[in-house]
Amino acid sequence: MLNVLIVDDNSVEREYLRALLEEIEIINVIGEADGGLLALDTAASLDPDVIFLDIQMPGIDGVSVAKQVMAAGSKAFIVFVTVESTYAAEAFELNTVDYLLKPFDRVRLRKTVIRIRQRIAANAALSNEKKLKHASNKIAKLFLRSEGDTIVINVPDIIFIEKDPQKRTLVHTTKGVYQVPKSITDIQEDLASFPNFVRSHRSYLINMDQVEKITPWGDSSYLVLFNNYKKDALISRSNVSIVKERFSEGIINSAF
Repeated sequence: MLNVLIVDDNSVEREYLRALLEEIEIINVIGEADGGLLALDTAASLDPDVIFLDIQMPGIDGVSVAKQVMAAGSKAFIVFVTVESTYAAEAFELNTVDYLLKPFDRVRLRKTVIRIRQRIAANAALSNEKKLKHASNKIAKLFLRSEGDTIVINVPDIIFIEKDPQKRTLVHTTKGVYQVPKSITDIQEDLASFPNFVRSHRSYLINMDQVEKITPWGDSSYLVLFNNYKKDALISRSNVSIVKERFSEGIINSAF
């Protein structure tokens, strides 16, 4: 879902844009502003994902608003909306997603939303690449206490980590199963730089690289089967979207 802020000093234009945006399932219009100063305050308080920004407004114009929003550290995608193409060059220098010339229709607007989704996917891929590079530069080993000893586990050998019904933390690996005093949450933090590890359930942290098959299980949940391993894990209904997102980012081929 993309949270959107609409900025335009013309109320009719705002209503028209809102109506078109609300036809798109992934759009959630969270606010409107009728001028530059209000736009800056609203963007700071609501932290939108996308700002549809009119350029020609009294006081602070849209280009100035965009510059100040970016300078404040906002990650919002900017889409300029205007009746003139005069500012197009300056707009694209700001790395905006699109430049909509009024009047536009729902078909043109949907193309803009597609561009935004493509930009999000590209950013996610780049972020993922950086995480993988960072992970590859680290020693891929996990040091854990187990029964008084310190065991050294090669991270790629981890199949999944489980909190069993007795509240024990069990680390399932290709070399064996280890009971450790650390919680799943603590181990998840230790593995934060390895994006192939996903918290699929409150009781399971799975290594996506070890997954062989994912199959429906019960009410909107999924059963996870692993390569050459008899035990399985679960994906809870609330965490399905997280796992699917990792598939879409290309961590491993989609099993859904």
